[in-house]
Amino acid sequence: MSNGQALGAHTLSRISIFPSRSASQAPKITPLSILDAKAANVAAGAAFWVFDRSDQLSTDLLGSSLKETLNHYPYWAGELSFVKNVNPRDHACRFHRLQVKYGFPTDLGVNLIIAESAQPILSLVPDGSRSDVWDASQLPSATFIPDDPLPPAVKGSGVFVQITTFSDALVISVKIAHCLSDAHIIVQFMHNWVSIHRRAPLPFPPIFNPSLLDQAASGNTNAETPDASSTHGCPPFMVESTRIEGKMTRPLGMPMPWAEWDWAAPAQHYVVHFTREEVHNMWLDGTATQNQDGLSLSHLDTLLGFVWVLINRARDVAGTLQPVHLITMIGMRGRLLPDAFIRSPVILAGIARAGEGAALGALLHDMAYEDTLQRVWNGFVGRRHVIFTSWLRLGMYDVNFTGSKIRSENGVTSEIDTREGRPKYASSVMPRVDGILQITEARSGAGNERGRGQWWEGGVDVSLQLEPKVMESLVRDTILRKYRSCTTYGLQACSCDSSHCSGILDYDCNETATCQAALFDLIPRLRLFMLDFYSKPTTAASMSPTRRLCRYSGLRVT
Repeated sequence: MSNGQALGAHTLSRISIFPSRSASQAPKITPLSILDAKAANVAAGAAFWVFDRSDQLSTDLLGSSLKETLNHYPYWAGELSFVKNVNPRDHACRFHRLQVKYGFPTDLGVNLIIAESAQPILSLVPDGSRSDVWDASQLPSATFIPDDPLPPAVKGSGVFVQITTFSDALVISVKIAHCLSDAHIIVQFMHNWVSIHRRAPLPFPPIFNPSLLDQAASGNTNAETPDASSTHGCPPFMVESTRIEGKMTRPLGMPMPWAEWDWAAPAQHYVVHFTREEVHNMWLDGTATQNQDGLSLSHLDTLLGFVWVLINRARDVAGTLQPVHLITMIGMRGRLLPDAFIRSPVILAGIARAGEGAALGALLHDMAYEDTLQRVWNGFVGRRHVIFTSWLRLGMYDVNFTGSKIRSENGVTSEIDTREGRPKYASSVMPRVDGILQITEARSGAGNERGRGQWWEGGVDVSLQLEPKVMESLVRDTILRKYRSCTTYGLQACSCDSSHCSGILDYDCNETATCQAALFDLIPRLRLFMLDFYSKPTTAASMSPTRRLCRYSGLRVT
């Protein structure tokens, strides 16, 4: 049931809905992809949108258009489960692979919840122009997101939609099993729902073909053993050492650093707003100090680097023996898949090489032979880890159910979004754990989303989940607003206490065996930019080897 008591919300109804054309759907059982299986235990994808009250946003009209929208997502109304008949000669049917069964009389449907509250909530919504730092607990997402467990852990609906009416607002929320959808598809689904609600053409016709991703894997993934082509070029006397024993007595990979994560400790959730001037000044500073390696530096590079610096300073991990880790998501869309590809084609970046098609294909081949993909993690949370995910350019604030019709000069009627119909606030919902970082456009920048203009021109919202003491230190850091008043290239490095900051980065370290996950190609492009915040000018050679952080490499983000 929904935890709406915090804002006085209570459930009016809860029903299972199905595509309006479900009777015409032929029954199907579709195996999901390699990466879908890996996401089986990942936290649900979830988000919510806060709108002004409107007659066009009645729950009846929204429910009706939602059923029509599900005609394009019939598999969401089916049953998600692990495969029933395990077959090691079929990579899609190995142990703990996933399937979705839909078009059957036993389909579970999409769970639609209607709730209401007599309380107002718009006064709780942050205003980017006034709210530099906002405590997100003021608007508890548990009010809008049902806490029902999701498949494949349990049998039940994999998709939940909740519509909650308040005295001054209406909130629409979506929660989906991560192996059925990621952030990209959740927002595309909302745009498609909007278009059907407004009788407009579908902007993102979904593509449901999980095998497309598996086809990108290198070699023959249906063979009983992995492809040995990676041994080509290996000296003959070492070939035997590359073979893996039939029965392993020890786990592969690096053990989880459980001691670094206090899972029982609370994590605070704050949203830090940066203006367009701040984001641009970060970039000016970063590009002013680069770059002999010829690599370009994006606004996201410098923003992400600056926020990571803030987190590490607040955690007081500088100058210690152990490395810190920045982990990002690698999306397969745009690399191996089309933009409207349905499912969850993302992995955590735990590899120190460029995210090219050949490398990703080899990685998929390796994953195809994992007995239980859900047990393989490429990232972690806690004191020395940050998991970063981007919701940029998805059009979070372009979700507008009440757009107005205008007549163009040539007499053709077209439909546009009005600023009055845009969400007052939109947010993803992440697990409340220490070490989560998410970036999206601020509301004032909505007109620059989905490829129109620069994503940062209207300001940026940075969502952080950290331990309370760390969060307090971060929001009080004197460099948090370092770039607010900067207007020129000649920006000065922060003059922080060297006993707190020195020695965090060593850019010439070649001990790649100790390198963890971070951003492909991001560092060394950020090396001088980030070093400014940790130490007075120095050389890598002068740093103590025991205080070095091995060079990170990771995904190129733009």
